[in-house]
Amino acid sequence: MLPVCVLLSAFDGAGQVLSKYPFQFRLYTTQQGLSHNYTYKCLQDGYGFLWISTLKGLNRFDGHRFVQYLHVPSDTASLAENDLPALAIDADNRIWTGGKLGINILDQTTRKVTRLVGQHWPADVRSLVYDSTRACMWVAHRGGITSIGATGQPQVQHSVPIALDQPPTSIRPLPNGWVLLHVTRRASWAY
Repeated sequence: MLPVCVLLSAFDGAGQVLSKYPFQFRLYTTQQGLSHNYTYKCLQDGYGFLWISTLKGLNRFDGHRFVQYLHVPSDTASLAENDLPALAIDADNRIWTGGKLGINILDQTTRKVTRLVGQHWPADVRSLVYDSTRACMWVAHRGGITSIGATGQPQVQHSVPIALDQPPTSIRPLPNGWVLLHVTRRASWAY
């Protein structure tokens, strides 16, 4: 993965492009405050913030500066780990991240991190996606797929073990009610 590059466009009030070349690119790296240059995912929440998961923590970008959320060994209210390949945002604008140890949920209103780690929660999380139809978070992990209720206190709703030779790469809900789990270019599972 590469450092974050933000695309900006200049429009006037009527939606007309203000310049001959309407796009501007800005490169953001650790020199501008990003916690690590190896990034996994970038999503925008309902407040307009960009959330970036990296090899070294979670970053919130407001268009001017980065706020870093990192694992602090002595702080149980911090992230469980820093290597976070999975990122999703639920309907309440809570930020869900996942990694080898499990899942972290950052509540933006309280700034509190809830860790979903241990034997009752999925580990080796590779991808997360919010399913607004079912109000749940789908989790792709080495052991298969799991849905977690994303309203109120998180609870495992369904867990489908799938023996995988390698970790899944992504998961997404489909309009017909199925959930698609990608493992490789040639191997996918539907649930």
